[in-house]
Amino acid sequence: MLTRETLKNYSMANPPMEMLGRAPEVQEKYDTFAAKRHNRGSFIDTMKATLHSKPFHFVPNDFPYDTSPNIEHWVCWYGKDVTPCEIIEKLQKKNGLSIVTYWKNHSHNMSIQEINHIHVFIEN
Repeated sequence: MLTRETLKNYSMANPPMEMLGRAPEVQEKYDTFAAKRHNRGSFIDTMKATLHSKPFHFVPNDFPYDTSPNIEHWVCWYGKDVTPCEIIEKLQKKNGLSIVTYWKNHSHNMSIQEINHIHVFIEN
């Protein structure tokens, strides 16, 4: 389980080198989704259409890493006209979120490489 202290080891400058774990039931849900090739393509098409009308899309991760109960794992999909730092500034200013950390995975850890995205961890 990823705690606040563990998550603070990671950042945009230092993303995890290894794939982080999910709870068994979340991993099973992810594996089922990933096994159907059309799911991935459909998701990419939908996200590209969403990003056509706005610079970023910030949502709870459908397949979150296994974090302690007070930490939420979100993902922010974004286009080329905005940077992760700008996104985080806007989110904190607008929503007053308590962001523990955020990063963009190394390409070998990305399940969706076609669309820029960052992992954002919020303490509630």
